[in-house]
Amino acid sequence: MLTYFRYSVVEKKWDVKDTFILRLKPIAQPIPQFKPGQYVVIKNPTYRNKNEEHIFSLASSPNNTSEVEFCIKIFGPWTKYLSKAVKEDS
Repeated sequence: MLTYFRYSVVEKKWDVKDTFILRLKPIAQPIPQFKPGQYVVIKNPTYRNKNEEHIFSLASSPNNTSEVEFCIKIFGPWTKYLSKAVKEDS
């Protein structure tokens, strides 16, 4: 069974027309250690289907223990909705 942790949005910035960088910080727990190239499963509790999950590779350095970063291309309604996240959304 997967364990989910809560994160809040630190920053969202557009990289190119349909791709954005999403930086998140943990709310109550430290960022688990990870290796370059690993991925995580993300749920968005504000999306219409709270249980919908998507997998993304981590784009941040494993040495950054305060935030995680993802480079996300809009490819459907879920990622389009996520692209509208604003600072401090959790």
